[in-house]
Amino acid sequence: MRRKAAAARTAKLETLEIGDGVSEVTAKRGRLRLVPHAKKVALGGVIVEQVAGDELLLLCGPQRGATVNGEPAPPVAVVGEKDQIALDEAAESIAYVAVYREPNVGPATGSIVGNICPVCRTAVRKGTRVYRCSNCGTTIHLEQPDESPEADGDGDVFDCALRVPNCPGCRRPIQLHEGYSWVPEV
Repeated sequence: MRRKAAAARTAKLETLEIGDGVSEVTAKRGRLRLVPHAKKVALGGVIVEQVAGDELLLLCGPQRGATVNGEPAPPVAVVGEKDQIALDEAAESIAYVAVYREPNVGPATGSIVGNICPVCRTAVRKGTRVYRCSNCGTTIHLEQPDESPEADGDGDVFDCALRVPNCPGCRRPIQLHEGYSWVPEV
């Protein structure tokens, strides 16, 4: 899963993609920029790194004047989706944490086979199309009417992921299409 922070500046969204490893958020000419794989950090720089789930770890130097959700940033902060990050040097730019999701949809294979769908309480069979939560790994049926090997004698289709708005395992919204699960209004 890729995480991206969408930086809003004068009603225009720019994307700062947070990759693996340590990166530095800096301000240059009033704009936020990301230095991926930062080896050295500028005095008072703000360091960002992916941690568990959809969260980012921030290390903030006191000289930087960074804020998180409008409050002075502590030296160490964990931020997640919908949180705001700003630097004094880029006062007109705010970075909003937004998560870009690529849904995990496909046929059930390997260790997924035999899992119990938490929506219908039926075991998942090999080849059944399923949605797998990228956050907690919960497996949920996602059959289409013309491809359901699990349809019972009445022609029922196990389309459980279409019947619930949130993952039963972690309560995160089920997102069946690639893209941001939330986009800031600017």
